[in-house]
Amino acid sequence: MQETFWAARFGMLVDQFGIPWMINCDKAA
Repeated sequence: MQETFWAARFGMLVDQFGIPWMINCDKAA
């Protein structure tokens, strides 16, 4: 997970079934 200009946190992973996931956590308003 890392900070980006569009989200407070962003990460990418692949689960045990081979499905890729992209996770965004919004910054507080």
